[in-house]
Amino acid sequence: MDYHHHARLTIHRREELAQAVLLCRLSLQEAAAEFKLSRQSAAKWVQRFRAEGASGLRDRSSRPQRSPRRTAAEQIGHVEQLRRERWTGMRIAQATGLSRATVSRILTRLQLNKIRMLEPALPIVRYEHPAPGDLLHIDIKKLARIHKPAIASPAIPATKPRGAGWEFLYVAIDDHSRIAFTAMMPDEKATPPVLSFARPSLTSPNSTSASAAL
Repeated sequence: MDYHHHARLTIHRREELAQAVLLCRLSLQEAAAEFKLSRQSAAKWVQRFRAEGASGLRDRSSRPQRSPRRTAAEQIGHVEQLRRERWTGMRIAQATGLSRATVSRILTRLQLNKIRMLEPALPIVRYEHPAPGDLLHIDIKKLARIHKPAIASPAIPATKPRGAGWEFLYVAIDDHSRIAFTAMMPDEKATPPVLSFARPSLTSPNSTSASAAL
């Protein structure tokens, strides 16, 4: 449940307060002091619990029961019609006699406040090759090899690792099955060995060369 940001008690603590008063364990003044509420707030929760039970202890909407100056449904429909004709909010306000703030609230409520909301969402087009092994997506990640960590201290001169070199992480993903294969290679010319290891994993169901299934 979303409680009001100024609420001092949860619904369970409100019930504890009401029961303490109704069962005569505490007076209303003592209960208000123990639960750190004003006497008026404590009386409100006790009265609601007595009249409606635990369901009466939930937060109620602060919206008024009557809104005489609320925008009529006909005007809201007119605003929506003009907006779908790609009128701007200012132009709609000038044509309907409503304020710009009112038009903005109406469009936000209708989820038409942004121009992209007037267009239907484009379907996601996903391609996929018909059989495993038809297409492999291969990527190479160059990673620095750490030979010895550098040390920087006032008592010890700064050192810099030398000659650590590089390693190359090959990643191959099958377009159909989305099975991924990874292998660490010493150089960037190791593509044929990677393919020789990766391709059997895409065609043989018993192979364990694939590192993950996406």
